[in-house]
Amino acid sequence: MSFDLLILYLIMCYCQDSGNEGKQQLTAAKVLQILKNIPDQDIRDMGLSEEYARPEWMMITVLPVPPPQVRPSIQMDGTSKGEDDLTHKLSDILKANANVKRCESEGAPVHVVNEFEQLLQFHIATYMDNDIAGQPQALQKSGRPVRSEIEKLRFFIFTYYDYSLNLFVLVLRVKKVVFVVILWVSV
Repeated sequence: MSFDLLILYLIMCYCQDSGNEGKQQLTAAKVLQILKNIPDQDIRDMGLSEEYARPEWMMITVLPVPPPQVRPSIQMDGTSKGEDDLTHKLSDILKANANVKRCESEGAPVHVVNEFEQLLQFHIATYMDNDIAGQPQALQKSGRPVRSEIEKLRFFIFTYYDYSLNLFVLVLRVKKVVFVVILWVSV
């Protein structure tokens, strides 16, 4: 319910700011600014906590990078190394980000900067989830879809909660080692 109210709030703020002067693009920076300026009372009315669940915290502004153990290099043909899909996507993100910064510093036209920003957003989106409906998948040179961070998490983690026994079971598989954590939750 609170997410729907948050979207409605964004639309209302955007309509007030735009002044109905044709179509304007709602950028990520504009959305973040609107979210940061939501008054505490409105946050409480949405069912969120201004102390523990501010709306601007729902936007990722710092990209999580998994350690090399989660995205290891693999040996190919005994002589060459191949990098994990996540490492390739991180490289694409760094290159796209460098292009955006270069265009901004050189004073490139706005439409060129916007195209590079859209490419950067595509790389970040496919890094997080490469199976988004309506968006083309990022592919390797072989044509195989790139495995995203979400797919790796789905592969590695399984959780189960038994309500009758108040047990929480977490199964984590890292390479060939399986860890099982069982927590008893006292009520």
